[in-house]
Amino acid sequence: MIQKWAVATAVTAVTVLGALAAPASAISLADLENDGGTLETTDKIFSDFTCLISSDPTTNTPTSCEDVEVSLLANGLKFESDFFAAEGASSFIDVLIQYTVMAKPGTSPFNSIGLAFDGEVTNPDGFASITETVVDANDVNKFLGSLTVTAPDDLSDPGFELNQDVPLSESVTKALVTKDIFLTDGARISMITQTYQVPEPGTIAGLVGLGSLGIGSILKRQRQKDS
Repeated sequence: MIQKWAVATAVTAVTVLGALAAPASAISLADLENDGGTLETTDKIFSDFTCLISSDPTTNTPTSCEDVEVSLLANGLKFESDFFAAEGASSFIDVLIQYTVMAKPGTSPFNSIGLAFDGEVTNPDGFASITETVVDANDVNKFLGSLTVTAPDDLSDPGFELNQDVPLSESVTKALVTKDIFLTDGARISMITQTYQVPEPGTIAGLVGLGSLGIGSILKRQRQKDS
């Protein structure tokens, strides 16, 4: 079996290494759902977690949302489990995960998301997909964007592959994210990452400042040359 990776981004500028940074301690998705738990980064709050699993046969994994672990990344979330559908034409598992993401007061709204997953297919007919749907949490009828990644179609050797950027339709401070994980006939996923990133105003201002200094130096040298 060949381990392969796919990255589908809805991020204007995503840092893959940042998405894979060491996470905080993991907590089960079932605990987050049952206890109304929240997870927080420096600028985001993740809450209102729900999970639903449909499977045939019922021995496909995970068999319970207790077996799906969630941990924090510097700029998002990581979901880990043995998402696996045994070989067989009618074998499938469908895991539906939903949560709310909110920008903390005083921080920038977000206008893009990133999705990464690993996958392997042990059977030529095997297939895995993750479909991401994002709506405005304050108006669930307002569609913001969607993204689907598949294995093996979106997988290639070696390493990470960046797909086309798909920004959200507008900047928001609170969104409802639905993640539909589907596997069939010998497909497996063990890790899914979700990242949120907005341009840093300080970084942009710094780049502009450096550019201005560069132009100023050129003009100064030109005036000295002319004199």
